[in-house]
Amino acid sequence: MKHPSKDAKTIDYGIVMVMFPMVLLGSLLGVQINVILPESVLLGGLTLILVFLSFKSTMQLLKIWRKESTKIADHTEEDP
Repeated sequence: MKHPSKDAKTIDYGIVMVMFPMVLLGSLLGVQINVILPESVLLGGLTLILVFLSFKSTMQLLKIWRKESTKIADHTEEDP
């Protein structure tokens, strides 16, 4: 299948070949951990991961927002 506006394929098979083994490994490990650990430990671990990733995403958002706000302020000061 071709990309609608470029002369390229819509699926990058190079990325698929790199990611697919890790996805399979993660799936197999996830199933094994799910069988071994109690539900409360899984829920706590997944909650901690969610909180951590939310925090990191928020920090990245603020960093980008400050950078863009500075650029906008600099452009506004230059224009009379």
